[in-house]
Amino acid sequence: MAQAKSQYNHGEAFCLMTYATADGEKEVLWNSRDGVTPFMILSKDGKEMQHINWRSDKCAPDYRPPSGMRVFVDATRELITPKLNEYVDQIWDDPQYPASKQWTSKQECFDALFPDWFHNGEAPWIITTP
Repeated sequence: MAQAKSQYNHGEAFCLMTYATADGEKEVLWNSRDGVTPFMILSKDGKEMQHINWRSDKCAPDYRPPSGMRVFVDATRELITPKLNEYVDQIWDDPQYPASKQWTSKQECFDALFPDWFHNGEAPWIITTP
């Protein structure tokens, strides 16, 4: 018997998803959107985390995340700008591949990289709920 088609475009839409570090630290994030999420993210303290137990993801479209929980949202210019500026600063004078050799200004570099970070507003971005 064929399985019923989901009302959403993506399997991880509105799901509570568990990520874990190699040393066993776990965190549940909520995907507040009908959009894809990354397989790997960074933990709050910068360690790599992998999406685990996919079959245990729970779709919860009406979920209300508690204060301090990290949540996937659609990227916006306001969300991306600080991190992208930080990245541009980091790569601008990189000893191996300096961005300054490819672009004439940091703004030009930012403008060139922005579309790949933004993905027409559909890129997943992690925020922490207030």
